[in-house]
Amino acid sequence: MTLFKDQWAGSHEFKTGFFGAPRSNRDQIYRAVNDGFILEEDRQIDPGNPAAGLTWFHRQTVSPATIRNIGVRDRDYGIYVQDTWKPLERISINAGVRADFIRRWDDVLNFQRMNTTVVGPRFGITYVVTKDAK
Repeated sequence: MTLFKDQWAGSHEFKTGFFGAPRSNRDQIYRAVNDGFILEEDRQIDPGNPAAGLTWFHRQTVSPATIRNIGVRDRDYGIYVQDTWKPLERISINAGVRADFIRRWDDVLNFQRMNTTVVGPRFGITYVVTKDAK
């Protein structure tokens, strides 16, 4: 939202706004192939008779075969206000502040990764060197 005011010791352009990401979710699930069966070691049934075939003596599986390894629940809100003040025709002064409210949650391990408020000031000065702004 923008508001322009003239003849307040120069001109002012006030701006305000917000940012909202109330739900930022990310999930990832690992699924082992073959229902978790990953290794089988075999031996001959009868070493003197290769035609007798093989039998397993060691099998390795992964359990559970499905694992949720990423579960992220985040939110981020931000607001800002700023003023561009032109006390003279060739000088502009920008001043403002932005605040962000951030929360990060790990849904797999069930803990809060971040819960913070960040405030950042904004300031700048512009001077046009020549009258024709070239």
